[in-house]
Amino acid sequence: MTARAYIPDDSEASERAVKFVREHPDAWRLFCRFSLELAAHRRHAGAKAVMERIRWECATTAHTRRDRVWKLNNNLVSELARGFSRAYPEHASLFTFRRRRNG
Repeated sequence: MTARAYIPDDSEASERAVKFVREHPDAWRLFCRFSLELAAHRRHAGAKAVMERIRWECATTAHTRRDRVWKLNNNLVSELARGFSRAYPEHASLFTFRRRRNG
């Protein structure tokens, strides 16, 4: 599956997510893939569940080579979900968002 490009906004958190997606495109592809799978079955879902599914998938399959293992920081969850909603506007209501406190 080819994921649509991550679409940042002008926040500092989004800048960190852009850097992560650039360095780890497999993580973004998996986030999109699993979010789309959820969207096919549910109207609303939690982005944290998608992140945990990525962790599970990487721990139990050969998605990553040993020399390219990456860690998923929980601070990225909301930014990846926001990026997904911008990249896939037809699924923008899958995740709900709180207003950001900063950055």
